[in-house]
Amino acid sequence: MSRYSLHIGGMFVKYKNPLVLIFGKYYNSLMVKRSFEVAKKARWLWIYGILLGAGNLSGNIGRGISPQDLQNLPGGLPDVFSNLERVFSNWVIQLTPAQIITFFASITIFGLFSLSISFVLSSWAQGSLIFGSELALSGKAPTLENTSPHGLRNFMKLLIFNSISFVIAIIAFPLIIFLPGVSIYGPRAIVLKNYTPWNAWKIGLKMTWANFWKTLKVGLTSVVLSGLMGITATLVILIFLGVPGYFLYTINAYPPILLLFLIFISAITIINGFIAVFKTTLWNQVFKETWKE
Repeated sequence: MSRYSLHIGGMFVKYKNPLVLIFGKYYNSLMVKRSFEVAKKARWLWIYGILLGAGNLSGNIGRGISPQDLQNLPGGLPDVFSNLERVFSNWVIQLTPAQIITFFASITIFGLFSLSISFVLSSWAQGSLIFGSELALSGKAPTLENTSPHGLRNFMKLLIFNSISFVIAIIAFPLIIFLPGVSIYGPRAIVLKNYTPWNAWKIGLKMTWANFWKTLKVGLTSVVLSGLMGITATLVILIFLGVPGYFLYTINAYPPILLLFLIFISAITIINGFIAVFKTTLWNQVFKETWKE
């Protein structure tokens, strides 16, 4: 159990790692350290982490923009958006009913197609990241060449597995409490143990049931550590970009502000990729330890 020494008034006071105090024996500092080392060194895996995290962005774009939001924009931007809205409204009014139906049907088809592509890419990235993390844990260097084929080999299984989870969440709602654990152990049974989707789902449920509290506490550890890394990195980026951004705002230099915003988004995206690799590596180790049990 991890311990630390604090120098106070000429004396060394020993105290436990606070994460151990919170999460007990299910916190393993060695696992966390190895996960951080893999995430730091295996930069190729960040690409898969970024692709996995990209799907979460859609959940944050749902509030919409109100007229008050547009009026609060700086400079002449409110007029720009108002003109765009007026041009679009005039264009829609001129369309025939058949053209309107075709227009919205095209948007729907494009949305469904984009969603399908997103599912395929995320399943490929998930399989590649799980396998690449396992390579890194075994001391090998993961690259796109030696990880991507495993993602392609398993993406259909992972798609079916996720579809099974979706259907079961609807028809067997009480089981939803076990779905986070099933979504952790099941894909690893597919990628690392070559299980079929249905057998992987069953073994994922079995492992979650048998190790419920362990899975819960490791999950809390993962959430806390990932949150701390994300918040710390975001604050550092805001400090470095916020000062020049505020100066540029005071002189109405909007193009450079847009550039700083794009830099900020890019940095956050990379951080999310790093965190995804960290979490995947941590759960890979938990899976191996639990599988032996």
